[in-house]
Amino acid sequence: MTQRRRFAARRFGIALAAIFGVSCAGGTSELASDSLVIVTSESSRAPTEVVPATTEADSTTAGVMVEQSPASANPGDASTPEPAPVASDTTEPAVVEPSTDAAAELTIADLVLSDRGIGPFEFGTPIVRVVDDLTGLLGSPMSDMVAIYSSGDAGRFVDEDGFAFDHPYGRQTCFAIGLCVESGASDTADLRLAGWTLTDGDGEGLATAAGLRLGESLGDSTGVAIDPVGCSVFGTGRLGGLELELLSTDGPFPSDAEDVATPTPPAAALIVVGMSAGSLRSATFASC
Repeated sequence: MTQRRRFAARRFGIALAAIFGVSCAGGTSELASDSLVIVTSESSRAPTEVVPATTEADSTTAGVMVEQSPASANPGDASTPEPAPVASDTTEPAVVEPSTDAAAELTIADLVLSDRGIGPFEFGTPIVRVVDDLTGLLGSPMSDMVAIYSSGDAGRFVDEDGFAFDHPYGRQTCFAIGLCVESGASDTADLRLAGWTLTDGDGEGLATAAGLRLGESLGDSTGVAIDPVGCSVFGTGRLGGLELELLSTDGPFPSDAEDVATPTPPAAALIVVGMSAGSLRSATFASC
């Protein structure tokens, strides 16, 4: 993807209206996250309660002697007399309640950015799980958009706005922290995490496994590749399998390959203002 198309895709994403919980016209399945139902149970085995016998007793020996009831003493009574209660030292076993310890909750530190996914969420993870867990940690999404793409050139699909994607159905969910997750599939019922982007947002920032964060200079980073052409002071590059959007503090990038008078800014003068990885929607038109 050229840097011009990536800049166009970024501006389009910022202008998206928040459409949370929408469903595709071409799909029959809801995109809303699955509900978690917690079922609790009570033991059907209760401790045995010993009830003292209520038999007729002599008033002078109440509580000391238990007399036989008239009903059981009557020989003409056909009913079988009940045996006197027998004291028992047997103790009912204690009922063991199931553990209520919950699994460890997701934290910001767990959301390590890589070319394989976001922390525990690798590319290919069902998006309903990803969005549910991220919502629990980051709050409700700021926008949640579903797009339908038609067949296009080079094996990609294109929507009516001129943006291309690798799947006929896509969903982009963005959070206030600046993180957007992209998912796609050939069926809206099977949307899976395909890519992510990170721009400046609210709250604690995310980092790569190497510790790179937005707002930091590339400095003396090794293995970085910087594209020679940019849009004014904005350029692009790659590091560790990630796509980078860069801001120059040392003048503009060359506007095209013929602009030999303008040197490409050095890595030490470039600030990381955006990161991304995976399969993402991109503009089919050039724009700075």
